[in-house]
Amino acid sequence: MLLRWISFRGRISLGRYWLQYIIPLFLLSWLALGIDVALFGWPVWVPSLPQAIPSAQAQTLHYSETRHYALNLSGPVSTAWFWLSFIPGLAGMTKRWHDRGRSGWWCLLLLLPVIGWLWIFFSLCCRDGVRGANRFGPDPLEPAVPGTAPA
Repeated sequence: MLLRWISFRGRISLGRYWLQYIIPLFLLSWLALGIDVALFGWPVWVPSLPQAIPSAQAQTLHYSETRHYALNLSGPVSTAWFWLSFIPGLAGMTKRWHDRGRSGWWCLLLLLPVIGWLWIFFSLCCRDGVRGANRFGPDPLEPAVPGTAPA
């Protein structure tokens, strides 16, 4: 089971993707956050990095003392879980791209904030794969042997 979870080969149907990747990874991420909260306290607002080169106008108008804050949700357990789940998550995404008839290289859309993430969500989590066999393998919804249930 574990080897199948981290394999980048083959295809995975939409329903199986939700049951084997999205829901477990989501729930375990919340569990990791809960453990962080229990062990290390609530997430806090932390000062974000200051501007690298403050503008002359900001210095003239005394805006250089303005502080910017960001919500820090990454405790040590959440961070460890992120790195442990990265490869399985990427493997699941790759198999969904394969089911859609595309290369796993489409995972690089993760590098495009918001637009890439939305594209991935709607493409992989909301749309069915192509029907029939493709270059990545047989249709996961078709039975391997006629008259039997799909794998």
